[in-house]
Amino acid sequence: MNSGKSNICLLLILVILIAFTGCDGRPSVPAVNIDSPSETQAASNKVITLKIANYYAENHPQNIALNDVFRPMIESGSKGSIRVEIYPDNQLGAEKVFIEGTKRGTIEMCIMGMMLAEDYPRLKIVEFPYIFEDVDMGFTLLNGEIGSELTEGIIENENIRPLAWNVNGIRAISNSRKPINSLDDCAGLKLRVPQVKHFIEMAKSLGFTVVTMPMSEIFTALQQKVVDGQENPPTTVLTSGWYEVQKYIALTNHMIGYNIIAINEGFYQELSDEQKQIIEKAVEVFAQKELELYKAAAAKDVEILKSKGIQITTPDLHSFREAALPVHKAMLNDFPQIRSTYEKLIAEQKKF
Repeated sequence: MNSGKSNICLLLILVILIAFTGCDGRPSVPAVNIDSPSETQAASNKVITLKIANYYAENHPQNIALNDVFRPMIESGSKGSIRVEIYPDNQLGAEKVFIEGTKRGTIEMCIMGMMLAEDYPRLKIVEFPYIFEDVDMGFTLLNGEIGSELTEGIIENENIRPLAWNVNGIRAISNSRKPINSLDDCAGLKLRVPQVKHFIEMAKSLGFTVVTMPMSEIFTALQQKVVDGQENPPTTVLTSGWYEVQKYIALTNHMIGYNIIAINEGFYQELSDEQKQIIEKAVEVFAQKELELYKAAAAKDVEILKSKGIQITTPDLHSFREAALPVHKAMLNDFPQIRSTYEKLIAEQKKF
């Protein structure tokens, strides 16, 4: 019995030695594939796609700045780890659609107007008629403490993070029926405005008949005479081709429009600290570049519109301001919670 047990033990030892040394007599070690990256390396080498959507034409300063500044800064700064895809001209849907996509994360970033103002009333202040003295002052104030106060609560409730503000433009009124030289000329004209209360109230205060619709429907509505006119910066009239179905533009300067550059919060939080910094810096430079492009293009675009047969008028704005300023009081009565921010913005402008 002892001899049999000894033989079994020796046999087991022999099997173990053969398994360890292999057939060539050299010790075996676990194989390591040095050509395959570790999981950490694979994660760091993953290419992230960043889609950014907006409603501007491809040749608008917004998209020129996105292509010339935003995309190269991110793709170069991230060493190719972030690939930027730009979707202009409502290619991913109208504003409401691409905002929803940014909330859900199917779109990583967007440039949006004040569509969230119905849920975040402080945003309405930005579009009060004649609220800003000039475009530079508004840009500076919004990209500071005032801008952060205006967007308070959006990250937590909407899953999107406002990163910066940039310029839509100084709004004017175009129409196909008659030149506007005074407030009296506004009466009876059917004016398209967005489905936003303070836009509606502003247009009514100036004497227009108000029609609301998405921006994507403006050209067809103008062409088919569903509306007589619309109000947007002259640059937007030019780049969107609306001059083809309009005859007159009045430089009423009734509103300086701004946009929010926003990113999906979940996407943002998954980025490394370095990637966050790259995107934030690119957004800052993009916003400043777009402002410069807008100002350079604005006067030039008015001249181009003139060359295309558009009649430009510059009415005395005193009566327009007087007619529109009661909208401030009405809006503050409707939304008393925004009064302190409104007063802070007015006080900050006085410092300048």
